[in-house]
Amino acid sequence: MWSEFRIQIKQGTPLAFGTVIAALCSYVALATSARLLGPAEFGVLGAILAVLSVVAVALRPLHTSATHLAARAASDRRVVSGLTGPLLVSSIALTCVVAIAFALLDDPLTSALHIQDRRVLWVAAPLIGLQVWWLLESGLIAGMQRFHLFALDSIADAAVRALVIAPLTLIAGVAGSVAAYATGVAVAGALGAAQLGGLRWRLPRHVFDRELLDVGGGSILLTLAISAAQNLDVLFLRTYADPEAVGRYAACATIGNFLFALSAPLYVPLYPRTVRALKERLPTLPILGSVLLPFAVTGVVAVGVSWAFGQFATGLFFGAQFAPAGDVLPAYFTKIVCLGALFIVGQYALATRRSPTIVPGTLLALACVSVIPVIRPEPFQAAMLCATGGGVASILTLVLQRSRSAPPHS
Repeated sequence: MWSEFRIQIKQGTPLAFGTVIAALCSYVALATSARLLGPAEFGVLGAILAVLSVVAVALRPLHTSATHLAARAASDRRVVSGLTGPLLVSSIALTCVVAIAFALLDDPLTSALHIQDRRVLWVAAPLIGLQVWWLLESGLIAGMQRFHLFALDSIADAAVRALVIAPLTLIAGVAGSVAAYATGVAVAGALGAAQLGGLRWRLPRHVFDRELLDVGGGSILLTLAISAAQNLDVLFLRTYADPEAVGRYAACATIGNFLFALSAPLYVPLYPRTVRALKERLPTLPILGSVLLPFAVTGVVAVGVSWAFGQFATGLFFGAQFAPAGDVLPAYFTKIVCLGALFIVGQYALATRRSPTIVPGTLLALACVSVIPVIRPEPFQAAMLCATGGGVASILTLVLQRSRSAPPHS
């Protein structure tokens, strides 16, 4: 176990530096938009980002498959570099599809989310395509265990966003804030493509096989549950709760996502390290322990600090008008910790080819967030409902994994 901690520290150090810098830049961008937009319009931005996260994270099985492919074929760079061109074309095609869908659903979406500026949806379409492009490229980079490049690209994304968000928001309001996100992701995607060898178009044969398809398929339920529980609560609250309260809840979501982003040095190396260890017939459980234990301890400390300084933190980060959000912050931090644990345990299950063990837990997490528009809880209760689902689901998934043997690696 201690040797795994040392490896975790060695690989996580560049990620830690990059994550902190990127998170600080992300905070600057979000705090700037919050102060320029105010709680009501910032709630619209939060809802748009929630939609983006649900769509992009729902495609995260592709990220997992990309990581698995790169980790399995780390000795053959042609397998990785040959994907860069097709990924770019696929993201452009996705942008066109999303733009058409938004055009057809323009009235229902703007009405349901109380969006007054229709340009927001038009800017969100390319943002979704770019996000998926970067999602897949980052999976390849992580699978090759080039975590310093992963950190560099994350910094570029957040730094560019922080630089352009103020002028774009002043010019175009919420649409300008969304455009700033798109600009940052585009820069990160371009850097990632260059680091992978530029745009290549010749795929080696037998890149996709049954094992890779099983990994992608098993990842669908996990990512759907995590993205739904992490983002749909903001969207559901927007349909019935007070707009000011939803805006403050969106501020809590921003800080909560900041907390999860800071844990990237822990969870990003987990999947490629586990795949490589399984391939080499080495023990994998110590790798899980070296990630899950520090994450849980950090999460408990963060929840405790938020109880004591929640209102001070939200007022400091977003302005005095957001100070009441501090009352909800402990519940939201609890939710992030529980969902993060489910994500880590689920990723371990996929890496060790125990995909069936994630089914009961993910269904439970999905059920908890799905009842929010039915029972209409207040923001604090909504966060705790999602936290309960994530916590129970992560424990259940871990117990099921311990009772199921991993299949032999082919």
